[in-house]
Parts: sequence; structure tokens; C-alpha cells
Amino acid sequence: MIATVLRGAGASVVRAGSAVEAFDHLSEQSFDVLVSDIAMPTEDGHSLARRVRARDDDKSRIPAVALTAYGGPLQRQLALSAGFDDYVKKPFAPKDLVRAPRRFDPDQLHQFIKAEGRRQKAEVLSAFLR
Repeated sequence: MIATVLRGAGASVVRAGSAVEAFDHLSEQSFDVLVSDIAMPTEDGHSLARRVRARDDDKSRIPAVALTAYGGPLQRQLALSAGFDDYVKKPFAPKDLVRAPRRFDPDQLHQFIKAEGRRQKAEVLSAFLR
């Protein structure tokens, strides 16, 4: 569903079934946004965000959105502390997911989802269980 929502909004999406796979994709290719579930087996989204932020290259600054079924201020703070820039609670309306990256600093986010006057698709890395 996540990839469908993002594609419907005009993004090009690469799906990863685990945090390890997402990190590998990020090492091989550049993305405009990382959208990651928190609850994944073996390595969770918090760990993925910390590993991404610890990189010593420009990819460490990729805007990142956490998705989780757990709500509340503590869970939001945990996501932000791990390195996510924003947090969306599931279930969510598709517009909430699409709007989340638009709240980032424009200097940090080069392009995302149907930017006015642009035809180039944003490259989104989506990490979720398959």
C-alpha cells in the first residue's frame, strides 16, 4: 500500500523488505526520501535511521519519514532521536504520507512528489516487510 500511495502521487519507489536491504539500496543509489516502517524483524527502523545518519557521505542527510502503528509522544521522540525527520502514525490517510516530506527544509529536500512545474519523479526508498 505504501508504494502504491507514493507512486500514485508521482514518486518513483524502490521497495526494500528489510532494513539491511534498504541500507544496501542506499549504498548503491541516491534517493530523495527514505520512508521506513519502525517494526521490522532483525533490524528495526530506528536502527536503520541511526546507521544512515552515521554514514560519512551526503547520503547521511537523506530526509527520512518513520511510519509506525505505535502512537504517542514517546514513540515520536524515539523516531526523531533515531534520526528520522518526521513521523506518521498508521493507519494514515494517503495525503498524510504524501505531505510529510513536504514539511522538510526546502534546502534539504531537492524534489518530492509532483513538485509544481517539475516532471522529474522523486526517488523514494521504502523499507517495509513484504
